[in-house]
Amino acid sequence: VDYMAARIKLSQKSITIVNVYAGHSRIEDVTWGRLLDHFGPHNTIISGDLNAQNVLWGSDRNNQRGAHVANAVLSRQHKWTISNTGEATRITRPGENKSVPDVTFTTLDLASLTSWRCFEDPLGSDHRVVVLDVRTPAPDPSPRGTERWHTKTANWDVFQDRVNQAMNEWNGGEIQVDNIENAYSHLCEAISFGAQASMKKTNPSSHSKSSPWWNDDIRIAVSNKNRCLREYDDVGSLSNLDRYLEADAKVKEMVAKAKRESFHTYCQNMSTRSHCRPSAWYMLRYFAGDPSASSSTIVDVHKYETECKDLLVSITRRVPSVDGSHALDDVPPIARREFDHALKNKTDTAPGLDLINFSILKHLPESAKSFLLKIFNVCIVHCHFLNDWKNVKIIYIKKIEKNPNPDAIGLRPLVLLGCTLKLLNTILKARLEVHIEMQLVVNKFQHGFRQGHSTLNNLTEIHLVIENARLLGHATLCIFLDLKGAYNRVNPVKLYNILLQKGIPLYLSKWFFTFLSDKVYSDGVNTVRGSQGIDQGSTIGPSLFNVYVSDVGSGLKNSNVSVFADDYMIYLTGDNIAHCRQLIAEDFLILARELAEIDLVINFDKTKLMIFPSDPQMEIENLRSFDIITSNGTICTTNEYKYLGIHLNPKLDGLEHTSRMAEKCKNDVNALRYMKGSNWGNHPDTQSDLLSAAILPKFEYCLPVYSWLNKGILGKYQVIQNMAIRSITGAVKTSPISAMHAITGIPYVQSRVTKLALRLFTNLFCTSQIIRELMNSMLSLTDHYCPPRLSATVELFKKIKTNVLSNNIQILSELETRFRIDPSFGFRGCESIPSISKKSDIPPTVAKALTMEFLNNKYPNVHVILACDGSKTTNRASAAFICQQHLTQTGFRLPDISSSYFAENYALLKTLEHLIVHHSNSPSALVLTDSRSVISEINNLQPGSLVPIHMQLIVTNIQVFTGTGATLYIQWVPSHSGVLANELADSCAREAGSRAIVDPNVAIPPSELRPTWYQVAQDINLSTHQTRLRTGGSWTASFQNIPTPTPWYRHKELPNKIITQTNRLLLGHANDRLFQYRMRSVNSPHCRYCGDESEVETVEHLLVSCRALRIGINQALGGLPVSQVLASAGHPDSKIPEVLAFLGNCNVQI
Repeated sequence: VDYMAARIKLSQKSITIVNVYAGHSRIEDVTWGRLLDHFGPHNTIISGDLNAQNVLWGSDRNNQRGAHVANAVLSRQHKWTISNTGEATRITRPGENKSVPDVTFTTLDLASLTSWRCFEDPLGSDHRVVVLDVRTPAPDPSPRGTERWHTKTANWDVFQDRVNQAMNEWNGGEIQVDNIENAYSHLCEAISFGAQASMKKTNPSSHSKSSPWWNDDIRIAVSNKNRCLREYDDVGSLSNLDRYLEADAKVKEMVAKAKRESFHTYCQNMSTRSHCRPSAWYMLRYFAGDPSASSSTIVDVHKYETECKDLLVSITRRVPSVDGSHALDDVPPIARREFDHALKNKTDTAPGLDLINFSILKHLPESAKSFLLKIFNVCIVHCHFLNDWKNVKIIYIKKIEKNPNPDAIGLRPLVLLGCTLKLLNTILKARLEVHIEMQLVVNKFQHGFRQGHSTLNNLTEIHLVIENARLLGHATLCIFLDLKGAYNRVNPVKLYNILLQKGIPLYLSKWFFTFLSDKVYSDGVNTVRGSQGIDQGSTIGPSLFNVYVSDVGSGLKNSNVSVFADDYMIYLTGDNIAHCRQLIAEDFLILARELAEIDLVINFDKTKLMIFPSDPQMEIENLRSFDIITSNGTICTTNEYKYLGIHLNPKLDGLEHTSRMAEKCKNDVNALRYMKGSNWGNHPDTQSDLLSAAILPKFEYCLPVYSWLNKGILGKYQVIQNMAIRSITGAVKTSPISAMHAITGIPYVQSRVTKLALRLFTNLFCTSQIIRELMNSMLSLTDHYCPPRLSATVELFKKIKTNVLSNNIQILSELETRFRIDPSFGFRGCESIPSISKKSDIPPTVAKALTMEFLNNKYPNVHVILACDGSKTTNRASAAFICQQHLTQTGFRLPDISSSYFAENYALLKTLEHLIVHHSNSPSALVLTDSRSVISEINNLQPGSLVPIHMQLIVTNIQVFTGTGATLYIQWVPSHSGVLANELADSCAREAGSRAIVDPNVAIPPSELRPTWYQVAQDINLSTHQTRLRTGGSWTASFQNIPTPTPWYRHKELPNKIITQTNRLLLGHANDRLFQYRMRSVNSPHCRYCGDESEVETVEHLLVSCRALRIGINQALGGLPVSQVLASAGHPDSKIPEVLAFLGNCNVQI
């Protein structure tokens, strides 16, 4: 039976239509039942020529096939029905029986909506055309998306001129609390006035299509192509046809290039959180402008009006006020630096009701930005929440439920706040986080939404705890808690009191309370007023929630707790599971009581207990007997739980998660293959972008932790990577794996994972006291015997610990991991000298003269002048500084792995320390350095950010020196230009590098180990490659014996066919006799040209040793060796096109 199926997507459902043809050959009677079961039982139509006659659908007689088909339908009459009306579908001769071989079946849900008929005109066939009319309900009105300004096509010069013009009309005087509402309204009107004159307004619907690659050049080219087509239609001459074909080819070339560039940008801008990467199919739909890719989860309020109203009312409540509105004392004003840093890092999101987005705010003229900054400062001083900010739009997102209830819809509310409010909250969030971290407000076991504390902290902790317990012969019990609507249940009054108790400044506490306590929520149909706790979608929400729950878990008596946002896990280890269950149950009741005190409710349906036995192979009998029963609900014991994106089971072997992730990745590889059918997605660069953006991050997330570097797990992911590389290169299944990796340069999975593991565990070892103790414990417990499953990880831990200790790597204390840049830090160094744009453009003597002139003019009365420099040779690193006042030079030999960048940083650090110790009373000081990057890093420090330890010390020293009222200048000077102070510092640094002993007091940051780990990974990659070469790939190895650092096709604008042919030639694949023999197309694999039955016809044989083709191949190679020609792939003068043409003439297609 031959059939072809198509699915038609309608407004409310999808219908599958199957066209069937059954020839006259014998068909088993069970085939028809299988066909109906395969496509049924909903929304399906099966129709076609079955050559089956039966009176049931109008024939005058029955045949055997008709009886089989009728039996299949009648036995499934509660699912299928026959749509035929009895009309003949085949034209017969006079006197012959009525023939109805064409049969149509529909599922019962479509039976009343489908009508069946035949065309009178057979259209030249002896079968009449069957027409099916399917009546579908009228589609709902297309719900409109969020209205917004189309900033991508904005004329920003016109925008700024109009906004400036409107701002000049402000006559309200100085902004005060009594006129702030008018001031903000005036600003919004000015922005609206500028936007109306400079950009269009869009109002997308669910059918709106947006192609990110579309640009003005393509629009002009398409317009020209259409004009050429109209001229050809009108005239019809060959010249018109040539012009049209030329314009059409140009459009295709431009579109393909624009799509590749745009897709590359899209992949580069993906979220850095690897476990948040969408599927490759989603990315392709989004890139193609399919609105369902981004808006399919947004609920239409009109369709679910009752459900939306019930949810909105249930999560909104009235909150009493805490204090009257009055001016607060000692409120540090928002500095312009804070404003600019916060705005710089914002990307466009859905705007609020005022339609102002961050692109508009970034392009505001200076007058409008200053005006907005004044409004912000008045708001925080008087704790005044603008009326426009109180009116917010709310949308609903469909929850993805594991076992959804078909009679209910899961909704998650999402608040769309105005971008000006988001900007202000971002500024205040940086201030809040400084207090949270540096005043130890949150506990060290809280990891969510804190810099340096990711999901990997939680997952690494629980994996190490379980395995260390097993090494001791103990079991581990874990309770994974789920909270019901945690953010929306936050009580603003209790949060306000907690903020004050934790020492958060009054102005911040009052502002956040005001922000959370009273707003008007509207979803377009329903409107309510009150508080929804912490609004989901607010910038400040996660940080406030961390403070709200900061004391939860601190009262546990027996267990430990690990938290990521609202995901709680408590765990306990011991040798007696029953006793551990009793202890952890007691601690759970304590935790539940602490949560109830702040109005948070546990969801017992999703809260689970998991037992990890002392022996991974142990099966726990009567698992449900360990359930924990409380007065509020039962915690069920489970054998599987998904925690922070990782599927856990009692064995903790990672196989369950690997199996699930492998299926997702294979589906994404199919998207790669799908892209091969397009002229833009067939390029290896584009395919590689999708591999890097959608596939590799999925299986690399937490892979070093849950796999324990198990070769079996890594091998499964290597298979997936091999499938992807075949699609990228155009290789076939028989192409050697080593050859594919050699020409693409993509590292083997084992190499990639080793590098990830070294970086991850090094960082955790140096920054997390909890994990450092667990890693040391595992090394101690495996000192005499290490289970095979942990051997690779233990060896990795040993390597990390050895390198950390031998290279003086800084191990951070808790206070150092909590250091944050205070928003009041406003120091800026000078990165340039106006008269020197680029040092290489001018001679050193001229650079020296210009530098000295600049220094004398800008710093005429500086009391202290110092200079510093760092030095890095092949195997040595050092730093030094000189003090002109003391006529001293001081150098330091650094650990050999130190980078030149760290050497420059360390030199500046020691200079500042000398300044504080020996020149603390000086009113001003000038520090000269030839490192622009160090000054740039200081200038770009973001308020509230976490920085490396050496930069922490630099910032602290700057604050200490300038805190007494002294003035500090850090000035860049060109290196090696004869500036005496800089030359002396450079000479001293080089001398320090020649010392035999490294300064024992120098500690370097963990990031300095990255080059070492990179080299380790490279060695593993090369070793793996050499091992793979034993099983094939010698042809490619003859000219590329190690994986290339840069593929030959990178950024090459070549036809896709040429790229694929070249790749296959480099891989040694062609449609030669050997391949034909393997495909059973010929009887012999031997060379058809040289007549020697001992020679197998391969690409290598034809190009290297075939006697009959020697003259022709030498001409194609231009007299060059084959390996040299193949190694020249991608070069303009490469002979590979001639080689491909020669093989084509020999009937060897590639």
